[in-house]
This record gives sequence, structure tokens and C-alpha cells, in this order.
Amino acid sequence: MQAATLGGARSELDEVKRMLRDTNPWLLGMTMGVSMLHSLYEFLAFKNEVRFWKGKKSVKGISLRSMLVNLGIQVIIFLYLLDNQTNTSYVILVSNGVGLAIEAWKVTRALNTRVDSSRKILGIFPTVSFSDKASYAKDVIFVVFIIQRYLYRVDHSRVNEFGQGGNGGEEEEED
Repeated sequence: MQAATLGGARSELDEVKRMLRDTNPWLLGMTMGVSMLHSLYEFLAFKNEVRFWKGKKSVKGISLRSMLVNLGIQVIIFLYLLDNQTNTSYVILVSNGVGLAIEAWKVTRALNTRVDSSRKILGIFPTVSFSDKASYAKDVIFVVFIIQRYLYRVDHSRVNEFGQGGNGGEEEEED
């Protein structure tokens, strides 16, 4: 009855009893104090980060690419913790979930997001367009350039419109 009230199985309750009985009380108190301080500092960091981004008028000097990478890392960490939920404390899950939500909010705050319901994908989904308030267009153009350079390599064996080339990259000397 007592185990069901605590939300755990009988073996978990026995593990807690064993920990309280076999561990030095000073060590348990120190661990609890450090954990509480860590949670407090993490809350204050979240609060200050939100305050910073709310008061930010311009995103000049802030890299969108680094923000997207950070968001991706946060998503991977959160999904990993969810996958290992049996070995992860809910305090850690909630903390990382809040951090992920703040990261996602920062990215949408740094981007101009526009939903165009007149243009629909497959006739159902409205298109969503993003534009960086600083340099998102430059990043997209650079990525497209790299992809095109990889996909459409220079063919040195091809003859151009002036009849030049076609020698596999080696220049012929005419006598």
C-alpha cells in the first residue's frame, strides 16, 4: 500500500530504505543541498536567458547557424534521455525539456516566420517560410551552392559551345 502511494514498486522502496540506512547522512545531506543549488541556478539561468531574448530588439551579431546546431543538440539529448527514461530522473527530464523549449523559442524569435495559407503543399498544408533577421538568406544560398557544386561537378571531357575542351582536362598543343 505504501509503495503504491509513492508511485513505485516494492523493490524501489527497499532500495530507498537501503540507501538511507547504508549511506553517511552527511553525504546524503550534501548531495541534496548541491542538487537543490543546481536546480536553483538552472532556473535562474533560464530566467535570465528568457529576459535577455525578450529585451533583444535586433539579432545582429548572433549566428543563426549556431542557434540551429544548439537546438539540434538539445533535441538529441532530450530524445536520448526519453529513451533511457528508466535510468533518468524526472528532474533531469523536466530541466532538459524546459531548456529545449527555450532553445526552440529563441530560434523562432531570431527568424521571421510566415505562414502562407494561400500556397499549400499537397493542397492541404500551408507553406511556412523562414527568413533570418540577420543573414539567413546568405546561409541558404551557400548551402545550395555547396550542394550544386557536389551534384554538378565540372566535366573536363565535355566540349563547350566554342569547340574547346573534350580532352579529359589535358590541354592539347597544336603544331
